[in-house]
Amino acid sequence: MILILTASVSLAVIWIGYPCLLFLLARLTHHGSESHLRPSEFTAGIVIAAHNEGERIAERISNIAAMCYPPDKVTIIVASDGSTDNTVDAARTSGTECGVNVVVHDLQPQEGRAAAHNAAVALADCDVLVFTDAETVFDRNCLTELIRPFSDPTIGFASGVLSWDNSMNEAISQHAGLYWRLELAMRRWETSLGVNVFGSGACCAVRRSLYSSIPTTGDIDFTTPLDVVKQGHRCVQVEGALAMDQTPSSARAEFRARVRMTSKNLRGTIGRWGVQGVLHHPILTGVLLLHKIGRWFTPFFGIALVLGSILILPHNTGWILLTVEIGALLLAVAGGMGVPIPLASPAWSFLVANCGFAVGVLKAISGSVQTFYLPLNQRT
Repeated sequence: MILILTASVSLAVIWIGYPCLLFLLARLTHHGSESHLRPSEFTAGIVIAAHNEGERIAERISNIAAMCYPPDKVTIIVASDGSTDNTVDAARTSGTECGVNVVVHDLQPQEGRAAAHNAAVALADCDVLVFTDAETVFDRNCLTELIRPFSDPTIGFASGVLSWDNSMNEAISQHAGLYWRLELAMRRWETSLGVNVFGSGACCAVRRSLYSSIPTTGDIDFTTPLDVVKQGHRCVQVEGALAMDQTPSSARAEFRARVRMTSKNLRGTIGRWGVQGVLHHPILTGVLLLHKIGRWFTPFFGIALVLGSILILPHNTGWILLTVEIGALLLAVAGGMGVPIPLASPAWSFLVANCGFAVGVLKAISGSVQTFYLPLNQRT
C-alpha cells in the first residue's frame, strides 16, 4: 500500500498539483511584462545547426531575412554538421540572394548538435545569440520581440512561443500539441514568478557574454538556461516572439524524439546543475524536479503503481486498481489502432511519450546518449 500511495501522490503532484500551484501563484502575484521594455537593436548572431538540410535551408534564411529587424545588425551562422548534401552551397547562395550576411561553417565529420552550436558561437561577434532550427518559421516580429527583453540587464536568456504545424493530421501530432500548450502555459507562469529555467531550442536567445560551451550531452534549451541562472541572470518566455515548428508525424518519430530529448536533457541537467545548483538555488531545483525530471520518471511511477496493485490483489482494492490500469492501457492501444473511442487518442499519445521517457532515462543512466541530430524529415 505504501508503494501505491507514494506512486499515486507523486503522479498527482507532478501532473496536477504543480501546474495548479503555478497557476494560482501567478494569478495572486502582481507582476510586470517585458513588453514594456523599449525595442532593442543589439547585434544578433542567428545560429542554425544543420545536417542535410539542403532542401529547406534557403527558405529558412529567406524567412530570417524578412524579419522586422535592421539587416545590418544580423548575421546568420549556419553550422553544417557533417552534411553530405548541398546544405553548404545552398546556404551560401541564399545569403547572397537575400542580401543578408551569412557565415557558413562546414564541420566534417559530423560531431553532433552541441558541437555545431559551439563552433558557430565561436564565429559570432554579436551582443545576442539567437538559436533556431532549419524547419522553424519565425513570425515577422519574432526577432524584435525575442531580443527586446535584453534591454533589462537582469535578463540573460529569452525563449519564444512555439506553435505546432499539425498538417500531417496524425493523432500523435495533435495531442503532442496539446501537451505543448500545457508546457508553454507553465513556462509563462514560471516566468511571471521569476523561476523559469527552460527554453525552446527552435526559438531562443542568450547574451553572448553568458554563453558557455555545451557538452555533448547537453542542449541549448536545457543547458544554457541553467548556465544563465547560475551566473545570476533571469530566463523569460516572451509571449510576443512567435514561431512555428513541426511535431513528429508518427508514433515512431514521437517515441524517438522523446528518447533523444529525455536522455540528453536528463544527463545534461544533472551534470550542469550539480550539487552547487541544488545548494545555491533550492527553489529552482524544486522547479526542475517537478516540471521536468518528475515527468521523465512518470513511467516508473506507473510501473510502481501496477506492481503495488498486484501485491495487494488478495484485497478488493488491488483488483479495482488493476482493472482500472488495464483498462487505461487497452484504451491507449485502441487509440493507437485508430478506434474512435473518447480519450483513446490522448491515451495513446501519453503512452508513446512515456515509453520514450522510460527509454530516455535508462539511456541517460547508462551513458548511451545520442549526440547526433537528425532533420525532422529523417526522423521516422
